[in-house]
Amino acid sequence: MTTARELAEQLEAIWMSHRFELSDNAMERTEALLQPLVLDAERYRQARLVVEEQAKDEALWCFADSIVEAYVQQELRRLHTAIEGSKS
Repeated sequence: MTTARELAEQLEAIWMSHRFELSDNAMERTEALLQPLVLDAERYRQARLVVEEQAKDEALWCFADSIVEAYVQQELRRLHTAIEGSKS
């Protein structure tokens, strides 16, 4: 599966190979389209780093002493699954 960063890099490579054929306006539009992809890829990379860090923190995954802790752990697991992707 292609990540957002890989897609952004592929698009940037295509853009760089054809930049001399594009008008200034087309280049500006292309850069404007690529910028959100690059930012999203960086945000995703940072989120993955946090998920990996949290996965190693045993205190976050221990037995919950209260209903509130159980709910927070359940939602944290759900967030981790969404960021990491399905394990199945």
